[in-house]
Amino acid sequence: MILPWLEKSNADSAWDSANLYVHYSKSLEKDQPNAANLLKNFKLNADLVGQLSYSVVVEKKSPEEVASEWVKNHSDLVESWLVGQ
Repeated sequence: MILPWLEKSNADSAWDSANLYVHYSKSLEKDQPNAANLLKNFKLNADLVGQLSYSVVVEKKSPEEVASEWVKNHSDLVESWLVGQ
């Protein structure tokens, strides 16, 4: 059942896009190189963020379930973030 107010609602934004920059200590590269590579190479686009948000908010899946399922289905991409390819 779709709620009438939800069917008519929208969430427009005044911005075309947004950027998120991840910063970490230089020592992380030495102490935890895989974590540093992950943070350096991590990229998501607006469509993917929307899909993940939809799964959590609309489909009522737990964030842990959504993340686990996504990582399982995109292991090659996640692996590339870890090794820096």
